[in-house]
Amino acid sequence: MLKRVFLVFFAVIFFVSACAVYKPLEINNSQINKKISHIDKKELMKYPRGKIIFTKLENNESLDENDIASLAIILNPTLKIERDNLRIAEAQIGISKTIPNPSISFDTSFPVAGNIANTYNGYSIGFSYPIDWIFSHNLKVKSALLEYESKKLGYNFNAYQIMQDSKIKVANIYYLEQVLKELSDKLNLYKKIYDTVKVAYNKHLVLLSDLQLAKNEYEKSKIQYLDTKTILEKENDSLNNILGIPLSAKLKINFVPNNNFDLPDLEDLYSNVTNRVDIVAYKLAYQSQEEKTRLAFAQQFPKISINFPFSRDTSNVQTLGFGISIDFPIFNTNKAQINLQEATRKKMYDEYVFRIISARFDIKRLVSDIKNIQSQLAILNADYKESSKLLTNYEQAYKNGYISIIEFYKNSNDVIDKKINILNLEKSLYSMRIALEIASGKKI
Repeated sequence: MLKRVFLVFFAVIFFVSACAVYKPLEINNSQINKKISHIDKKELMKYPRGKIIFTKLENNESLDENDIASLAIILNPTLKIERDNLRIAEAQIGISKTIPNPSISFDTSFPVAGNIANTYNGYSIGFSYPIDWIFSHNLKVKSALLEYESKKLGYNFNAYQIMQDSKIKVANIYYLEQVLKELSDKLNLYKKIYDTVKVAYNKHLVLLSDLQLAKNEYEKSKIQYLDTKTILEKENDSLNNILGIPLSAKLKINFVPNNNFDLPDLEDLYSNVTNRVDIVAYKLAYQSQEEKTRLAFAQQFPKISINFPFSRDTSNVQTLGFGISIDFPIFNTNKAQINLQEATRKKMYDEYVFRIISARFDIKRLVSDIKNIQSQLAILNADYKESSKLLTNYEQAYKNGYISIIEFYKNSNDVIDKKINILNLEKSLYSMRIALEIASGKKI
């Protein structure tokens, strides 16, 4: 009796020791508010690059393009969730590797009526184990491994896209700041024109229509300045959102524009599309689906389990047997699951082909647009240099009394407008270059 109690106690201890311990994760409003209102130092300190960035932030130092990209990868909320998804996919691998547990059954019977003299209590103990999992185990593991690798590459591509998006936002902020400076100069010029015309009107030297025209141009330039300022504020908020930092956070950014680059050959860009991280990830996802389809066919095989019953009847006859149970696939032949997996595989195949075709169209369009902007910039830069030189002559002519101050101001404004056009085109060129890198998967 003591031996049986010991065995039962040992079995319970063994079972409990193998169990995981549950740890609750409660939604804590104070912790959430802290994350929303402060830069996540704990997350930054997990990474060597994050430690460097945090030191720069503490010392109020400027962050360069690469710092901003690293900050986006570490703190971006979407990427945090995708890292959680990666952990889920990793856990799925563990699930796919598990094998079924054996089953043990026990039952007993007692003589209660009839000739029960010299009889014993009957009992039986059974041990059973399913063996059909052997035929699909490797397919499940392979599918889970491919799924994980696909999600990992998908995460890398999304991280790359977010990193590039953060660079575009930084460039947009830089160029908008430059445009805002030019618009400030333009606003001051139109203010001077308006004040000059107002003085002239009071002296009855110009018409009321001239005064109204000057006022309208001044108001338009003021609206343009305020609109650009609003766009700049939105871009700053958008950058903070990508970086996963509070809206109130102000970063010092050191951005050095570089729009001098040569376009690779179009065929080189086309051929590199299949090396794009998301395309490779999708190919792995397709291969994972191929294994799931193969698994659906394998699961047509009926479920089989074997058992080894040991029993004693009431006459104390003890027997040891062998049994096997097989599911007959009469009503469920797994046909529906096969159709589902085949349809999913076909959809993924078509989407894989579509992504490559779509990428090629995007590359051709972007290359064409980039060449067009580069041509425009070459013309506008030459024109701007020439206009800047002429403005010096206009200034001298004004000082010598050959032209009016209004004419000089208008020529100054033309030069400012040309500079603003150049800055806007350079901003578009930078964004298109990044878009071409994403579409082709090639550094330009």
